Amino acid sequence: MLFVVCWFLAANNRGLVHCCRRVQKQQGKPSFATISRPSKSLFLRTYYSTKLSRCDRARIAVDATFEKQSNEVTQIKRHLRKMLTYLINMSPQRRRIFALIRGLEGRYSPPSSVESLVQQLQGDWKLVFSSTTLGIPSRELVVLSVTQTLGVGKLRENGCFEIIMVNKCRWNYVQQGAHGLLEIFCVLTFLGRCRFMCRVSDYRMETHDQVKATEARSIVAYLQRNLPREFFDPNNCMLQVSFVDNELRIVKWLGKRFAGVRNIFYRCDDKEIS
Repeated sequence: MLFVVCWFLAANNRGLVHCCRRVQKQQGKPSFATISRPSKSLFLRTYYSTKLSRCDRARIAVDATFEKQSNEVTQIKRHLRKMLTYLINMSPQRRRIFALIRGLEGRYSPPSSVESLVQQLQGDWKLVFSSTTLGIPSRELVVLSVTQTLGVGKLRENGCFEIIMVNKCRWNYVQQGAHGLLEIFCVLTFLGRCRFMCRVSDYRMETHDQVKATEARSIVAYLQRNLPREFFDPNNCMLQVSFVDNELRIVKWLGKRFAGVRNIFYRCDDKEIS
């Protein structure tokens, strides 16, 4: 009677499989052993199935990491909006907001091209937070809204990519019952790695009521006290887009004048634009 035993053994870390068949001695016949190697097709099927399974595991791991990071960003943005809604400008709140900002910045992956970055930046944005320490605001002038408009950008003849940025402030002069709009025209020159050099090109004041020249100068002085410094006078300053998506944008200022200052913008809806 014959007993057959088969097994597979991986040898020399090459994935080679050996099959051994042993026939025991029976009725005075000598015992013998034969060793055979698997076919090449069997080896290739085993190799490629192992390789594909490893690729699938790697893809699943990457997808899980991306989904986890996306969920974390969504949660941080939700907490940040809640903090900004009930902001009283106290130190514990500001520290918490900075922690949330750093959390978003650490999870941000910049676009690979300046065109993709500009496509995300263009449009109208509403300034909701600035880490600049403001002075005592003026009661004579009320700031109604502070927005920022970014253009599509152009490649100049000198090879520099530039974007037109317009800072807008709608105000109400309580003493005279006048209201108007201040516009600050700036040019952003792309430096690489989401960094831009800002240059102020023009200031424009629009009033909807008759305002004397002396009162216009007072309005400008009031606006300087009520607006963040980096918003009113960002000339020859460097900034970095540290986070941006479809609804939120964070700007980090660099250089000596505004080093470390953060601005948070939310994309304007149709009512805020009009």
